[in-house]
Amino acid sequence: MYCATPRYIYRITSAIRQKRKEQPACSYNEWRCDDGECLRINSDCDGYIDCYDGSDETFELCRNRECGPFTFRCNYGACVDDSSPCDNLSQCADKSDESLPRCRGENIIEGEKMKCRDGQMIPKEQRCDGIVNCADGFDETVAACAELRCRSEQFQCEYGGCVDGQAQCNGTIECVDGSDEKVELCGRRILVRPTTVLPTTAVPSYKVS
Repeated sequence: MYCATPRYIYRITSAIRQKRKEQPACSYNEWRCDDGECLRINSDCDGYIDCYDGSDETFELCRNRECGPFTFRCNYGACVDDSSPCDNLSQCADKSDESLPRCRGENIIEGEKMKCRDGQMIPKEQRCDGIVNCADGFDETVAACAELRCRSEQFQCEYGGCVDGQAQCNGTIECVDGSDEKVELCGRRILVRPTTVLPTTAVPSYKVS
């Protein structure tokens, strides 16, 4: 009985992806994925991964998307229906619509303080500021930063945190997830890494391998 080896599977997968890249140009009402696949023009940043490679639902593509009324903005920027949060069905590719504290019946803000998962209290101004202040790292996670909207002069990190607007592609990581210096966004490698401890909760990846 023949069993496909990992190398064989990789070669087949690579051939399929290469064939996609060799496809003809997309029509005027279509949008091209990074791997060459063509989709309808309005299928990007809608919370649902349509591209085989996931390139229609990425932070780099969607982060500056303006969501209209009666919509919910996912942490990475996609716009979904405003009834999406806390319905036990993830409409956002990063699942941020189901990561809200209110989905779990939690209230993380108490007066002028924010409550970390381990019970520690920190000033609420330190929530999602790009610096880990909770011992458990909760203040810089998708769950803590969901629904947070940064000021116009700030840069919104992929997980939802807000840092200085000059942070983007300045050679120094200021978002705890490094999204301000991603190669996909800046087109080059990171020069300086942060000295702070990263949160224990990983930020989801939306790419489809």
